[in-house]
Amino acid sequence: MTGGQLHWRRWALILAVLAALLATMVVWIGIARWHPSATDFPVQGMAVDSSNGEVDWFAARTDDVAFAYVLATSGAGERDPMFDRNWRGLFDAGIRRGAIHRFSLCQPAAEQAALFISTVPRTADQLPAMLVIDSSAACPAPVDRTAAIAAIREFLTLAEAHEGTPMLLAISPDAESDYSISAAIERPLVGQRLLIEPGYLSRPWQIWQASDLRRIAGAKGTVRWLVVAP
Repeated sequence: MTGGQLHWRRWALILAVLAALLATMVVWIGIARWHPSATDFPVQGMAVDSSNGEVDWFAARTDDVAFAYVLATSGAGERDPMFDRNWRGLFDAGIRRGAIHRFSLCQPAAEQAALFISTVPRTADQLPAMLVIDSSAACPAPVDRTAAIAAIREFLTLAEAHEGTPMLLAISPDAESDYSISAAIERPLVGQRLLIEPGYLSRPWQIWQASDLRRIAGAKGTVRWLVVAP
């Protein structure tokens, strides 16, 4: 093989790699901007936490954000450091707001509720709070279904007395598979599935977390995109 042939083969390989990288970039840009049809789902919003930095809520409002949920607390001892700023920023921008607690099946429900209640003020404009429930894989000991359901109910009883409205249950596929929570506790449901409507819950969902890869104006990184059932 001549030097010229090697040269052109090398360039052909480089061009093929660049084309593959470009195609991958186009796909990721498409996913980052994708959201379900606004015709089918007119009300859409998002969920954020401190990993999204200091959100410019006025900029977010221009990116079709009709409402937002912001992380307030996790487990029995973690307050999100951006909650207060997000809570005020949403009010100032005129965006409907709701608070999130990430539930831990490893920690006492009463302590988690006390943290949530002391962190989230009760305001007339707020949306029903959201309780996010994932699997118990990180717990040091197995948690059986009876104990898990009892703990979730205890948290809801305490937190809802403070909030004044039933909370939303955002149940991960793993948690639903492990504990069948949606069949045991009658609350509005949030289903999670990328790009395709979720079907793993025992009852119809009220909110669908359609993506955790969307990028919007005013927020660092990716946000969890939410749509309300029509």
